[in-house]
Amino acid sequence: MQVNIVQTPRFTDRRADGYLSYPSRIASGVFKRGIKVNLYDPPTLIKMLKNDKFLPDETGEVLHFRSTLPRKHIEDLTTRGFICVNSAEAVYNSMDKIHSQMLAKANDIPIAPTHEKLLSSESSDIKKELADIMDLHSWSSCVIKPNFSSGNGANVWKIDRNEIEQFDIKRFYRAKFWVVQKCISYDRIIRTILHGGELVQECVTYDQPLPGGWKCTVCINPHMKYEPNPTDELKKFVEKVCGVIKADDPGIAYIDVFETSSGYVYGETNLNCTLEQHEQVTGFPVYQHKADYLISLLQNR
Repeated sequence: MQVNIVQTPRFTDRRADGYLSYPSRIASGVFKRGIKVNLYDPPTLIKMLKNDKFLPDETGEVLHFRSTLPRKHIEDLTTRGFICVNSAEAVYNSMDKIHSQMLAKANDIPIAPTHEKLLSSESSDIKKELADIMDLHSWSSCVIKPNFSSGNGANVWKIDRNEIEQFDIKRFYRAKFWVVQKCISYDRIIRTILHGGELVQECVTYDQPLPGGWKCTVCINPHMKYEPNPTDELKKFVEKVCGVIKADDPGIAYIDVFETSSGYVYGETNLNCTLEQHEQVTGFPVYQHKADYLISLLQNR
């Protein structure tokens, strides 16, 4: 049996300098349980795929992707018999943000009102196009974000209808396509972690916008807070989302949810997150929980 963690090359380089990356911490958790573990970087793994004899160990082999890998390669690895966490379908359903929103909506999961077509930065008059979208839906303000995440939330902006002309057009060129959503009022944004489609109840965190503000984050944020008593409603909500995204069996997902006065609203699903700060805030060693889940996929195959 073997667990493989696929991480970015720069983490591998930094590990040689004594930096224990979060993927390396997961690997240490696997090693503590007496299971063989290996760290790959994506280029090496893709190169190995050129060899038809590159096959999993007969007793079972897991690949946990902590770095982006093209969908076709994940499909190839799955066909060869590797247990892939996450699947190619889950990667597509989470990375493509407009698709993720429409998928949730089609399955009766509340989302922020969303324009169903992407805004292109290559538009001949992108500001006019954005104004037309807001006028079509009668939105006084909207939030735009890249269809494929970039900048850990730095490239997410709120724009009022009367501020479009003053908006720095250079910001649009940071991504090719943008999701446009109505700016909704919410009390908190909640980060949930799910292993195998089940909420890890010991490691739920949240953040709140400052008075008069609209933006907060549960990603790389030292000021996030611990939610020790997640509700059954939240548990059911995120576990349903996880199933719809197909990140449940097998799967590891990080699902962000807006808590509003009328209930929970789906934010987005991520498949790769660094969780040191979440562990510091909650006091829960989620890296070990994650390692044990990966091992369970081998033991229960």
